[in-house]
Amino acid sequence: MVEKVVIDPPFGSPIVADPTFFPPNNSLDGRFHLFAHSVWGLHHYMSDDGVNWKNFKFVKAFSIRPFIFKEKDIYYLFYEKLKFIIPLTTIYFSELQVVSSKDLNNWSKPKTILKPTLSWQGTSVCNPCVVKEKSGFRLYYNANQKYFWDCFFSEPKYSGQAISKTIDGYYRNVTNAPDETIHHVLRVVENNIFETKWYKDEKGRSRSKVFLNGKDFINPGRGFKKSFIYVCDGKKIGNKMFVYFNSRDGWFWGKERIGIKII
Repeated sequence: MVEKVVIDPPFGSPIVADPTFFPPNNSLDGRFHLFAHSVWGLHHYMSDDGVNWKNFKFVKAFSIRPFIFKEKDIYYLFYEKLKFIIPLTTIYFSELQVVSSKDLNNWSKPKTILKPTLSWQGTSVCNPCVVKEKSGFRLYYNANQKYFWDCFFSEPKYSGQAISKTIDGYYRNVTNAPDETIHHVLRVVENNIFETKWYKDEKGRSRSKVFLNGKDFINPGRGFKKSFIYVCDGKKIGNKMFVYFNSRDGWFWGKERIGIKII
């Protein structure tokens, strides 16, 4: 269960973050396909073994926090679209969009699926995760921003859910008043629940770690995991689970990289 870096930030970006992927048995070419974001936007990575990755293609600018989903041989890439942002401040506006593809290469025009319209959502919605249900599709997402002054950047403040009869339809909110104590990112993948939760350590510094099905899974430590552990995506391949996550090696000054944990 070794945890190690598999993807470094692209040129000119201090981060590569929020991985979401398809294993070989769910892609057209029998390869691993992973999507993540840098400060430039969304990137598409490919790999033959899930460990050695190639930055295959830049997908979309001013877009972050992707989530990939396959439905009836069509790939849907959900993401947060940045509408307006001033770095190092609390000024932040975004919405959720989706594009589709039959080959993971050529993508449709974007379609907005959720905008911040409720008071508790503030001016942003982010971190989409879609799950298929009997009556349609459920969207887990985050909204609003909590600013971390020891890092000079913000992270999601609240969690919400929305539903739609179609995967790329506009989603209707079913969360009206979220618990103010909830500050986490949720991903539900193959009946596994990955949660990123923020907390303060004994020195009063902001940190985050990941839980799998309610239990400690990946914790911050040394090196590339010094301060924060972020969103995970994990899927079964044979008798093993490949889990990708991103982590940060510092607070204000730091890089974010994508790591792997195979269990």
